[in-house]
Amino acid sequence: GETCEWYNLHHVDMKHLVQGEVHVSVETCLRPLHASEESGKEKESLPIRRGGTYLRVHVYEARNLPPRTYSHSYSDIVFRVALGQRRKRSRHVKRCCNPVFAEDFFFEKGVQDTILRIEAFHVDALGAEISIGRAVVPVQSQKTMDSTPVRGWYVLEDRDARHLLPLEPGEEGKREVGKIRLLLRWEAKRVLPAVCYNKLLHCITKSFDHLAVVAMDRLLAEVRDEFVSAVMSILCAENQEVEFLVQMANLEIEGTPQAEILFRGNSLLTKSLDFYQKHAGKHYARSVLGPWVSKLLLEKVALEVDPVRLDKPDEVARNKAMLLSSIQHLLHLIFQSAGRVPAPLKTIFGHIRLEVDRKFQMEENDAHLYTSVSSFFFLRFICPALLYPYRMGLCSYHPPQHTMRTLTLVAKVIQNLANLAEFGYKEEYMKHMNPFLVSNFNRMKSFLDQLCLPDPMKRNPDLLFDDDAKQKALCKIHGLLSSPGQKQRMQEMIDTHIYPDQFTNISA
Repeated sequence: GETCEWYNLHHVDMKHLVQGEVHVSVETCLRPLHASEESGKEKESLPIRRGGTYLRVHVYEARNLPPRTYSHSYSDIVFRVALGQRRKRSRHVKRCCNPVFAEDFFFEKGVQDTILRIEAFHVDALGAEISIGRAVVPVQSQKTMDSTPVRGWYVLEDRDARHLLPLEPGEEGKREVGKIRLLLRWEAKRVLPAVCYNKLLHCITKSFDHLAVVAMDRLLAEVRDEFVSAVMSILCAENQEVEFLVQMANLEIEGTPQAEILFRGNSLLTKSLDFYQKHAGKHYARSVLGPWVSKLLLEKVALEVDPVRLDKPDEVARNKAMLLSSIQHLLHLIFQSAGRVPAPLKTIFGHIRLEVDRKFQMEENDAHLYTSVSSFFFLRFICPALLYPYRMGLCSYHPPQHTMRTLTLVAKVIQNLANLAEFGYKEEYMKHMNPFLVSNFNRMKSFLDQLCLPDPMKRNPDLLFDDDAKQKALCKIHGLLSSPGQKQRMQEMIDTHIYPDQFTNISA
C-alpha cells in the first residue's frame, strides 16, 4: 500500500554538517600574561586599564577536521578567535587533521561581549584561508574573577548553517520550519527457501538471448527501476552482465528506425546500463571527479553567468572567465582518464559503436558514431555524478545552493560538448562557451575513440554482488511477479502469444 501526505519539517540535526571539534577553555583573569605567551608572536604592549578584566581563551587542540581535498588525508590548519570585533589568529599547523595548539588568547572584556567565536580554516598552497567550520562559545557567565571557567569540546559547524536559529532547551524537534509532501509505500515480503527461486534464476540467466528478462520487463514496466536493479544484481553475481548488456544493445539498435532517436528513451537497455555504470564506475568517478568537486566546495565561489540571476551584472565577465577555467581543468582530468575507465564498460561501448555503424551504414566521421557512446558515458554517468555529487560519493554532504548552480552550469557545457553541439537561442547566456566547445570537439571525439578500444577484461571490485545480494534480488522479482494483478497480465500475454515460452516458464 501507499499514502501521500504533508509532513511538518522541524529544525534539522546538524550532525551531517559537523566539520570537527575544538577543545577550549575560557576564564576571567585580572590581566594578561606576558605577551610572548600569546600566539607565539613577538612581544607587544597591551593597554591595561585599572579595574579592567580580561578573558583568557586557551585553545588546546582540535580533532576530526576534514582533509583539505578529496585526494588528501590531511590539511594545513589555522584558527581565528573573535570576541565582538576583536580577532586573533593562531599559529599555522601543517599536515594534520587533529592539530594541537595549546595557545592562549587574551581579550579585554566589555559589557556587551557574550559570544566567543572560534573558526577553523584550511590554508592552501598560496596561503589563502578557506573556512572549515565555526564554534560558538557563550561567555556571558564570565563576569567576575570568581566565575567558574568554561571548558569543553565544541562542535565546528559548517558556516552555511549559520542562518539556523539556535533552539531553546526543550525545543528540539518542536519548532516547525515548513512542510514537505511525501509519497510513502510499504510492502510485505514473502521470503521462500532458496531452492524455490531456482526456476526463476534459470529463466533470467539461461534463456536464449535473455528473452525471459525482456518478457518480465514488459510485464513490470510500471516498476522498471526496481526490476532492473534486481535483475542486474543477479546478472552481476553470475558474471553475465556484459553479455546481457551487449544483447540488449543489439535488440534496441535493431528496433530503432533512425539514428537520431537512438537511446533516447528509458528502455531496458538504458536503465540497465545506468545501473551498471553507477556501480562499475564508482571508483572511477570518485578518483577522477572527486578531487575537482572537493576543490569547488572548498572555494565556495558562485560562478553565475546569467545576468538575470545576478544582483551585480558587472560580475558576469569575471564569472565567465572563472567558469571556463574550472571547466577546462575538469575536462583535462576526464580526457586524461580513458585508461582508468573500467574495461567491461569499454567493451560495451565498442560493441555499441560497431552495431550502430553496421545498422545505419554511417560515414567515418558521422556524429552519431560518437553520440551513441557519449549519450551513455557523459549524459547518463558523468553529468548525473556532477549534478548529484553526494549520491555518487564525491562529497560527504549536500553542496550549498550556489555550488549546485555552478555544477549545473558545468554539466550543461559538458552535455553540449558530448552532443557535439553549440548553445542556441534558448540559452543565450551560455553562448560565450561556443568557441570553447567548437575548439574541443576533436578532443571529445578522440576520447570517445579511446573509450571504444577494449582492454583486457578483469573482474571489477566495485561489482562484487554475493549470493546474499542475489537471493534478495530473486526474492524481489518473485514478489513483483506474484502479485494478483501481474499474474493476470502474464496470462493475457501468454494467451496473445507474446513471449509465451518465457512467461510459461516464469509462471510455472
